Amino acid sequence: MRGLSISNKDKMFRDVISTLMCYFEVDPVKITMEHHIHYNFKIEIKNLMKLVEAGYMSRDGNNFKINKKVMPYLRAIATVFDQYFDQNSSDIISRCVHESEG
Repeated sequence: MRGLSISNKDKMFRDVISTLMCYFEVDPVKITMEHHIHYNFKIEIKNLMKLVEAGYMSRDGNNFKINKKVMPYLRAIATVFDQYFDQNSSDIISRCVHESEG
């Protein structure tokens, strides 16, 4: 075998991030159901709610949508779903501010 093997959970998170990056919105719960994986997104939703409260995103049920004015922060926002990114390294709002500076 060459390369890295990825789990079904990795594939699910890849689809969540890809959906967010391509369509600027995502329903992570819907994607877990499509992958037949039980995952509650507790930490991710906590961080997404910080973005909703700051006006970066809107929420409708389980669907989170990026507001147009913060499109430049899309990559930083997508790190919320990156399982290999140290979520404790910085606050999501700080990552967005950092992204805008550089």
